[in-house]
Amino acid sequence: AEWRLRRARLYEQRIMETFIQKILKEHPELDPLDAQGLAFEAAMQHGSLAASVRYGNQYQRQYDRAFQGLTTLRVRQRREQTRAETPARKPPKSQPLNVLPFEPNSGPPVPVKTPTVPAVP
Repeated sequence: AEWRLRRARLYEQRIMETFIQKILKEHPELDPLDAQGLAFEAAMQHGSLAASVRYGNQYQRQYDRAFQGLTTLRVRQRREQTRAETPARKPPKSQPLNVLPFEPNSGPPVPVKTPTVPAVP
């Protein structure tokens, strides 16, 4: 994808150079910047530059997708390598809870007083 992208950029450059040379041959008195503007208009009307830009954009998207895929693959490989190198940790042994024994007939439940909160004016 990168090779195609470089080639598309070179094609655009060559197309522009060709049109600039044609315009400067016809109008040698023109400033090079003016010739470049006229060459751009002529190349766009001709359609060759538009096609080259379109292909260049397509190649750029292909390159971006390939690069993103490579990055994702490398991250995944790094994670798997880290998991393989890290020894498995043993889960901690469960500790028995310190619970008081339940006595079914230990007497009536004792009511608990809840403190009252004064109302906010």
